[in-house]
Amino acid sequence: VTELHYDAATKVLLEFSRRWWEFDEDDWRRELDAIRPGLYERYRRGSAPADGSLLGAHPSVPRGHITDAQRVHYAAHRSALRDQPEAAMVIGGGSTTDNPNRFMFEPSHPVPGSEGGVLLASYSWADDALKWDAFDDEERYPRALGGVQDVYGQRVEVFYTGVGRTQSWMRDPYAYGEASVLFPGQHTELFPHVPVAEGPLHFAGCHTSVKPAWIEGALESAVRTALEVHTGKVTAGRA
Repeated sequence: VTELHYDAATKVLLEFSRRWWEFDEDDWRRELDAIRPGLYERYRRGSAPADGSLLGAHPSVPRGHITDAQRVHYAAHRSALRDQPEAAMVIGGGSTTDNPNRFMFEPSHPVPGSEGGVLLASYSWADDALKWDAFDDEERYPRALGGVQDVYGQRVEVFYTGVGRTQSWMRDPYAYGEASVLFPGQHTELFPHVPVAEGPLHFAGCHTSVKPAWIEGALESAVRTALEVHTGKVTAGRA
């Protein structure tokens, strides 16, 4: 139990008042110029304010959720220069980047009656996840937003509501790790002992399977454990 390696994983989710990842350029022009005439062109030229004053600036964003701490962290850590890519026009799917966010996923099932959405802004593992664990929530959110801007452009900031959620499995007191990702040699040295029953005590969970971190491993272990218990009862009954 002590030596079995559990890996780290951290997620950061951000809420936006519009699903901007589905926009085309006409959508962007309409929504940005509704905030301030000419703002679309300012973002396109890279001359929009970089101090966080446009965070949540769109009229659709509820007031009061972007804290002063988030604005301070955003202004301090965002890149001075960002590429301004064309509209993504993404309906579902994900993106991979070499910045700290690593993996981003856009929801493919919009909520009926809602123009907003939640973006999985960062999903990272191992050493990449541990870097996020150094920050509290108020710093994680603007840092994750900055990573999204590296890929999709600065202008996404206007739809950010200030609301986010984050989960670190390494810092979770009931997990202390995302999943069992075994070091070289542990599959032969330790793993054979993991699923072995101790008297009436049986062990299930994806960590007892060779498919950790996935529902397949969890279900496989459940079937194995149920068969062990059932077989044990049958044997005891016959005895």
